[in-house]
Amino acid sequence: MLIFLVSVGALLQPSVQTYLGVHLSNYLNTHFEVDIDISAIHLDLDGTLVLEDILIKDHHKDTLIAVAVVETQVLYIPKLFTNQLDLGPTALSDGVFNIKTYKGENSDNFTIFSNKFKKDKKEIKNSFELYSSSIFLHEMDL
Repeated sequence: MLIFLVSVGALLQPSVQTYLGVHLSNYLNTHFEVDIDISAIHLDLDGTLVLEDILIKDHHKDTLIAVAVVETQVLYIPKLFTNQLDLGPTALSDGVFNIKTYKGENSDNFTIFSNKFKKDKKEIKNSFELYSSSIFLHEMDL
């Protein structure tokens, strides 16, 4: 019980949450060969999760998605240990989606980005699943 309380206390510290943002960015970039930067992560005891200053670049190093704030609710935290994240309504605020097809390419940059998260059949067992009940866009340029 003491270890649990210390762990929760540590997760509530801004420096630990910022470290987790950097670690998550590095994991995604290395494991999936994408270019994602997450400046900060804030997780409250009630399961509210806030990601700040997210920048996703496409395969040409141009901005694909930039969002100042993503706010959501983690519905069932223990599922994180089974590579599954269930989120409640998710709000993206103050940002841009820059989806385009480059000359000479058949797929748009968002499709190319999302395909990087697909795994072959051998790896499906260990894949990461993300669910959200709904997504709201506020002050987003599309």
